[in-house]
Amino acid sequence: MTTLTPSPPPKPSRPKHPPMTADEAQAFDRFSVHNAAVLVEAAATRGCRCQPYVDWFTYDRWHALGRQVRRGEKSTRLPGFVPVRQKDEATGEDRIVGKRPWVSFVFYRCQTKDEQDE
Repeated sequence: MTTLTPSPPPKPSRPKHPPMTADEAQAFDRFSVHNAAVLVEAAATRGCRCQPYVDWFTYDRWHALGRQVRRGEKSTRLPGFVPVRQKDEATGEDRIVGKRPWVSFVFYRCQTKDEQDE
């Protein structure tokens, strides 16, 4: 007699964010001098004059701007921290209770092409 083992429950999927507009893709609510220095150094190493927060974006931001990252291009990693939020049971408000590590993967303009240039 064969016994069936139950399959593990499915992993929860990441929440999907609504698509970003081109204006939202070029707006930043935080600015890191350290990340800007890392990107200037990375651009200089590659012989590029791309400027941080002008010519460096994540894959999703490039897509919102109507550009596609070329196949095989490697990202530059920007380590940082994001806030950890917790809902306050008494007031129902979200409050920041700490921070956790996060890595953003960014590409510079020379690594992209117009989406119409297929």
